[in-house]
Amino acid sequence: EGRAQKGYGIGLTYARYVVRAHGGDIRVESREGTGSTFNIRLPRKQTNRP
Repeated sequence: EGRAQKGYGIGLTYARYVVRAHGGDIRVESREGTGSTFNIRLPRKQTNRP
C-alpha cells in the first residue's frame, strides 16, 4: 500500500512485444521526481465498409 512494488521488469518487455506485433509503437517520457508517461500507438483496423 502506497509503495511501488519491485519486479523483474518483464511487464514492459511483454507489452512492447504485443504492441509491435500489432504494428504499433510504445514511447516513454520520463522526468525525475515526477514519473513516466507511456504512449502507445496502434494502427486503426481497416474495414471494408461501403
